[in-house]
Amino acid sequence: MVLTERAGGLGGVQGEGLVVSHGVFRALAATGPDALCAWVTEAIGPPNGITAVGTTPLLAPPGLAGYWRPGAVRSRPTDGEDEHVIQLPQGSWWDWDVFAWDPGRLCLGAGHDISYSHGLELVFGAPVFVTCPAAFQDPVFREPTADEIRLVVRQVGETPPVLVAFEADAGGPSLAFGLIGAGQLDIVQGTVFRYWRESLAAGERLAPWVGPPV
Repeated sequence: MVLTERAGGLGGVQGEGLVVSHGVFRALAATGPDALCAWVTEAIGPPNGITAVGTTPLLAPPGLAGYWRPGAVRSRPTDGEDEHVIQLPQGSWWDWDVFAWDPGRLCLGAGHDISYSHGLELVFGAPVFVTCPAAFQDPVFREPTADEIRLVVRQVGETPPVLVAFEADAGGPSLAFGLIGAGQLDIVQGTVFRYWRESLAAGERLAPWVGPPV
């Protein structure tokens, strides 16, 4: 498997390769072969071997199970149910930001270019713990670690029903970290325009701050 970089890389699998953005590639290359192997394994599953540009082939650790694919969100349900993974719907969810944050609601918007619109929202109801960059790209959602769960419990007193963790490219030299605890999570699809449009089709709406030109 070949790891290559591309401006605006989607972090997805293309043929026998994994394409990531420049920022993600730089951060991974700086961590060394072991961390690079672990990240690719977590992102797409244990490969037979990994070749990154400028490095020697790497072998994935054997016997790995329970890996997370890009777009997987860990939800911790109540009522004693088993934990389960919510998969994001198919789409170009590369560009993300904090779209809205009210006292009882945190909304992340995602799309291929959120300068104009977004087509996916992660709506966290009753958020109790939020560590999240304001804008980010190429997020890789994963299971919260035991230390992260303990951190949240120490600060809010209990494990929230929903606890989502991820790493993403926020423009810095290393990956940004996100951890969100909330009462519930809704995944909403539909085009939300961030500029004025007079006519909207079914399922389309305007961002709350958009109004007609004056």
